[in-house]
Amino acid sequence: SGQELLDRNYFSSFDDLAMSFKGRTVYVDLWATWCVPCKEEFAFNPALKAYLKSKDISILYISMDRDDADKQWKEMMKYYDLTGYHLRVNDALKDDIIYKFYNGKGYSIPRYMLIKDGKIVNDDAMRPSDKEKLYKQIDTLTEAR
Repeated sequence: SGQELLDRNYFSSFDDLAMSFKGRTVYVDLWATWCVPCKEEFAFNPALKAYLKSKDISILYISMDRDDADKQWKEMMKYYDLTGYHLRVNDALKDDIIYKFYNGKGYSIPRYMLIKDGKIVNDDAMRPSDKEKLYKQIDTLTEAR
């Protein structure tokens, strides 16, 4: 359906965020308004959305943008029709993501992950542009018990 903004002050770690989706499968998209490759991937969203919907998988867009990009972030969300859950990082969550997934050494985006039942099952999933390869990867991870 539409776009649901999560309370950005509520989550200080990625694990807490993942746990809030317990009982569900979620495809995570780490992006930012200044990231050109991130925006290029959005072109593949219609097919991705159809696939995810057929599998009852949610999508969570996590923006790495700073506070001064808040307005632009919300505009891009609408412009690219990014339906799903949205969160713009606070400092604690951003630091935790950088520490947890990039060994504390900066970060590169886009990056995609898969959460199943509150746990990270893939922290470097394929991109929407990988289409069938991505869907197969998700199928393998979600069908495993």
